[in-house]
Formats: sequence, structure tokens, C-alpha cells
Amino acid sequence: MSVLRILLFCCLSSLAAPALAEHAPSFWQALDHAHYVEEGRKGPVVYVFFDPNCPYCHLLYGDLQKPISAGRLRARFIPVAILFPSSAGKAAAILQAKDPRQALQENEIHFGSSGKPSGGIAAIAPDAQAQRELRYNENLLEMAGGNGVPFLIYRDRSGQMGFIMGLPRKSDWPALLQTP
Repeated sequence: MSVLRILLFCCLSSLAAPALAEHAPSFWQALDHAHYVEEGRKGPVVYVFFDPNCPYCHLLYGDLQKPISAGRLRARFIPVAILFPSSAGKAAAILQAKDPRQALQENEIHFGSSGKPSGGIAAIAPDAQAQRELRYNENLLEMAGGNGVPFLIYRDRSGQMGFIMGLPRKSDWPALLQTP
């Protein structure tokens, strides 16, 4: 773990979720050091905490594809392993892949192919680095006050951090896309 990550983690780990707004720049910087898979090249950034086995995360992934492909949004998908025993292995398969974006897409394309709502990528044994990366991501989720997935963090047009627990409502999309 880099010195910057250690310092940010130590500083942020003592924050309670309500006090997070005071430390938004530091927390946003810590998010930038999360272990994520980015899709999109233009538009505002939204961080999406997801579990590879989460059916709601799968729905959100599909909902985000249109604004991503239109260049209206950049999504940084942060894998965590909080739902099922196979979640860590599937998150590791994404993080450790030669092409993590392709692995994430494979998980989503084949989601539920086993007949039950679960990720479509084969689980692997997480190596030590993937275990550290997942712990870091899960600590960020906890520091942000997230207790489930999907959990989105974004900045609105005024630069204020916003949080969405679960699937965004229709009224949430203008803030995510920074549109009026």
C-alpha cells in the first residue's frame, strides 16, 4: 500500500459518516485510490460500489450503459465482497484479470446464467493483493456510511458529494449526470 493510501486510510478511518462532508476532498481523493474498473471517457465521475453477485448492481450496470456510451458519464465500479461466499472470488476474478473491464463485462453479460441471481464470472482464489484491495474498498464503503450495494458516490454541479443507496430514482439522474 502506498504511503498516500496509508495516510488517507488512517485519517479517514476515524471519520463517522455524518462528518464525512467536512472531509469531502480527502474522501474523494481516497476514492480515487480505490481499486476500480472504469467505463466511459467523458462526463462526470460516479463511483459505484458493487458486489459481483448483486442483482440490483446488475440492473444498475445496465442502466448506466446508455449515459456511459453517450459520453455523459464515467463510472468507476468498485468491487466489494459482502453478499455471498463466492463474492470474494468473483471480485478477485475481476480485479486480477488481464483486462478487468472485460472481466466486469463478462460478469454482467452472463449474470444469472446459473439459474439464480448471481454473477456470471467464475470465482477464483483471491491472491494477497486482491484481498488487500477488497479490504480497502470495503473500508471505503463503510467510511461512506454504505451498508449495502449498490452504493453510488458522485459530485453534483456545485461540487458537493452525493450518495445514493440502492438503485437511483428518476429524480437522482440529473444530479448524477450534472444536468439541470
